[in-house]
Amino acid sequence: MSRKRPKHTNSEKREEKEEVKNKKKAEKEKFLKRIFGEEKKGVVLVAAVFFVIGFAISAFMGFSGSPTTGMVVSKEDISAKVVDYINNNIVPAGSSVSAVSVEEENGLYLVTTLYQGNEIPVYATKDGILLLVGTVYDMTQELEPPPEQPEQPEQPAATCDDVEKAEKAKMEAWVVSMCPFGTQAMNGMYYVAELFGDKADVIVRYITGVDGDGNPTAMHGADEQNENQRQTCLREEQPDKFWDYIHCYVETGEAETCETTAGVDSDALDDCFENRGKDYMLQEAADWATIYQPAGGRGSPSFFMNGVKINEYSFSQNGRSPDNLKNILCCGMNTQLPECSEQLNTANPPRGYGKIGTGEPSNPGSC
Repeated sequence: MSRKRPKHTNSEKREEKEEVKNKKKAEKEKFLKRIFGEEKKGVVLVAAVFFVIGFAISAFMGFSGSPTTGMVVSKEDISAKVVDYINNNIVPAGSSVSAVSVEEENGLYLVTTLYQGNEIPVYATKDGILLLVGTVYDMTQELEPPPEQPEQPEQPAATCDDVEKAEKAKMEAWVVSMCPFGTQAMNGMYYVAELFGDKADVIVRYITGVDGDGNPTAMHGADEQNENQRQTCLREEQPDKFWDYIHCYVETGEAETCETTAGVDSDALDDCFENRGKDYMLQEAADWATIYQPAGGRGSPSFFMNGVKINEYSFSQNGRSPDNLKNILCCGMNTQLPECSEQLNTANPPRGYGKIGTGEPSNPGSC
């Protein structure tokens, strides 16, 4: 005889519903914290808590006025009031939101705001009293001032005159090896490194994190971390093979094949990976966290000229093309070298693996 599933008591059902509601609320608060920055505690009106959980605005269908006072303010006034309140009370100092549109929806105003490139919908009662952004805010009450935003790094160099000059120019790109935009950057850098040889430094660095056990980590998991470490070992211990390997790798993605193609000493590479690779990666992690991130490094790739962050797409719409990267390197030279006058390919490499001239047109993305 099959066993019947025990029935839930009314108390258990209420507890389950409450747990689901709390989970939804926590997820919404977490999302809003990520978008707007640090949470602020507003004045929560008990009678309006049901707004917060799922925005149960259907309860107000049929209202001709506001569900609070019955008064109605104009769309223009609610737009200004919502933006002003969020900027003065919710987002971090030094940042701001703007209004994109205002619509009426089920007895409320739906105000679409723009914050750091993201469109974020918020709700307000039509009398301009309550603001709903995960917590219900009473807009007649002021909150404590939001914390100051951390000091931002200087804007990346955008013209040749902005680029820091050096006797021997050094271009660095921080990447992760399985990011399609990272391989795109290395693809373009290969031709620049080949052109200048030891007359300039063209260096690939690897964005690295550290887990709770002190082990290096990569953005896209263990396989990427292993490849980052292999490439770092080549850069440090077989530099004469590094760029030949990279050239093959960014075109094919075939690591083992590229070892053979580039003439890599595989035994020496394995020895480095097992015995010294971790230390190399932890040094990458330390440099990224303490030097390059504070200087503006963000994703893969992040380009630096003579230690200063640059935006390669400010110099050309084909920002990662060999010719544009060559021109940027030459901008960092006290004295122009003859190689600066040579023409390289002006096309962007493909995103991901592939030869220049193949794949889809690229955009200035990063991982």
